[in-house]
Amino acid sequence: MKRAICFFTGTGNTAFVARKIMERFPDSSLFYLPETEPMALAEFEEIILLTPVHIFGLPEIVRRFVRGWKFPGEPRIVLVVTAGGDPGITVPLMRQALRRTKKTLAYFRFLKMPNNYIIAYRVTEEDRLALKESALAIERLLADLADSKTMSFHPHPFGWLKGMQKVASRSARWTSRFYRVQGCVGCQKCVKACPTANIVYEGKTVHFGKQCTGCLGCLNVCPVQAIEFGRTTVGKERYVHPEIDLTNLRPRR
Repeated sequence: MKRAICFFTGTGNTAFVARKIMERFPDSSLFYLPETEPMALAEFEEIILLTPVHIFGLPEIVRRFVRGWKFPGEPRIVLVVTAGGDPGITVPLMRQALRRTKKTLAYFRFLKMPNNYIIAYRVTEEDRLALKESALAIERLLADLADSKTMSFHPHPFGWLKGMQKVASRSARWTSRFYRVQGCVGCQKCVKACPTANIVYEGKTVHFGKQCTGCLGCLNVCPVQAIEFGRTTVGKERYVHPEIDLTNLRPRR
């Protein structure tokens, strides 16, 4: 089977899972979603899409990407989502986006990983435990992928929130009211990690544009915690998956 593994990540959790899938199926093609044209996946028989949960749903960048699958045919579509809490309404949002391209979702898997949404939460011991326990869940995912497992989907009880989630997700683009930078050391790790090229380094500090996707990679990758989301993240521990370099996510082909 000609398989594409396409991932979007904020702090490395989905990148790590994508790497594990690639190790299990080495003949697959690996794509980093922010640098991939939707039509680049047109020739694949199976598309495995990996994404974190953003504001209880799909990140806006992922939803736009899926809506761009305007190629013919019906490849097997797999959705894998990671979060510290629950998958929210990612499935109804994904199915809605797929309907616009006349495609269907064949399989879904939620993987509980450390919570990186430090705007509202703190990294806890439970998060560290989730990282260890995720290994077994990933093995189950790999087994299901090897068996080409499929599943049926029923209406989600909170599917009616899709419109509200989209509005909230889009609001993440406006960073000028929220982000503040103090003590920048000029390493530019945030610039390299930003999936939308929304950050520029100029005048010995970083500046944010209006295309933020709300992944919080910049806050978490900064080695001196110079970037804050207002005052809500001050003093909170940061999180990046220990085996992922956010400044070098481009797949090697």
